[in-house]
Amino acid sequence: MRLLAGISNIMKNGVRKVHFLDGLTMHKRGIEKIENGYFDNKALLIYFSSSWCPSCKLFTPKLKRVYEEANREKDTLEVLWVSRDRSDEQLHKYYNSKLPPFVYFPFGSQEIAKFLSQYEIKTIPAIRLVDSTGSVVSDNIRIQIENCDTGDVSKLLSEWKNVSND
Repeated sequence: MRLLAGISNIMKNGVRKVHFLDGLTMHKRGIEKIENGYFDNKALLIYFSSSWCPSCKLFTPKLKRVYEEANREKDTLEVLWVSRDRSDEQLHKYYNSKLPPFVYFPFGSQEIAKFLSQYEIKTIPAIRLVDSTGSVVSDNIRIQIENCDTGDVSKLLSEWKNVSND
């Protein structure tokens, strides 16, 4: 079954399948431009939060620990942060002081409203595991991260990659 899923990722002419985030304007600390293919072969979480949200302030350090542990040896997990901050200054202050180098949409991007609607986000923090088409694979991620002990991250990441790679 896994082999069939891998084969389906390649079109008949040998060209890779387009990732739903390819071509969108995003930023990431330490990377000048997010190139097409950047998200290939990674588990992808979409994280909706803000600097003014008390629950986000409690959850973000847990997500940061999982992200850093998952990527310690090789980049296998990516988080797209969709900020609900009310200004560019708030967004950058929070990103630079509290977040690891997640990919994010710039303040004012039309993608923010689109993603809030598409993923039916009513409250924050919210987090979704998605596949390369943008389809939600799991919305139970927050609970998994909350319950993840040190050392369990590789098991969790393996599970996410298995269910999210189409």
